Amino acid sequence: MKYLDIKERYSVLLSYIDDEQALPYKKGCIKNFLRYIKRKSRESVKIKDNKLYVPDSLITEEYITNYLCKNDHDYDAKDCVHIALNHAGVPPVEELSFESLSRTARDIMKQLKDNVYIKRTKGNATTFCVDYRTALKIASHPDLVRLIDSQTKKAEKSHKDTVAWRAYEFEKEKIAYLDALDSQASEDEFCHSNLMNTDTKTFLMVKAIFNKFFSDFDFQKYEEYLNEMESLYDDWSFGKRYQELYDIFHSPHFNYEFYQEIKQNDFEDIIADKVAEKIIAKMEND
Repeated sequence: MKYLDIKERYSVLLSYIDDEQALPYKKGCIKNFLRYIKRKSRESVKIKDNKLYVPDSLITEEYITNYLCKNDHDYDAKDCVHIALNHAGVPPVEELSFESLSRTARDIMKQLKDNVYIKRTKGNATTFCVDYRTALKIASHPDLVRLIDSQTKKAEKSHKDTVAWRAYEFEKEKIAYLDALDSQASEDEFCHSNLMNTDTKTFLMVKAIFNKFFSDFDFQKYEEYLNEMESLYDDWSFGKRYQELYDIFHSPHFNYEFYQEIKQNDFEDIIADKVAEKIIAKMEND
């Protein structure tokens, strides 16, 4: 078997890529092709005097065609934007200008051209890609971050009231809550302690009033709903069910989900009697 210096095979690779498109990214194309060969054909290559040698039968048309197909190791501009948006505290993508963000990602790629290479997507369309490490750099680039922040501010003013948007708002609340815990842990603990003391002092009075006007409180159902909500909160699952539970726990009287109002009670009877007495007295005087 005859071995050739890999440099002798670069021309074969580049012949499958449009020369005009590949020229600015030649270095990145060759660098990524080398990584591919080392990953896919490690048993076939030889290294001698810091040079890579491959069998003359390895770099075939089929081999290069397979290499040029975009796969999970390749990240184009849109993939970089998805990475940038794939974390808590970012509005739903439908409320942002995804194409504008992708154009910015492509502009950043030009700044990192030595790490950019060419691949083909379904339909044989050409796309410019980077590896995962470079994709992370693009996703966190100040230009892209600033544009996301700018679009977020616009979305805050003109968003649609959807489940996805409410989930985003819950994420922001949780982030703010966690930040507050980190910076004010001792103060929050002190306030919580005082709150518990206040609850203890007022418990008997509240219980007496509650029992006068409402049915028994379903504490088991309350705990089940609360545990379910906290579980969804811990998992950052702010979907429709979380929002239903949130509405219950933040609505007046819990929307009467855990108890019912007693419509007829002694207090109302007393008021009704007094009103009736006044009506009868007025009618007699007239």
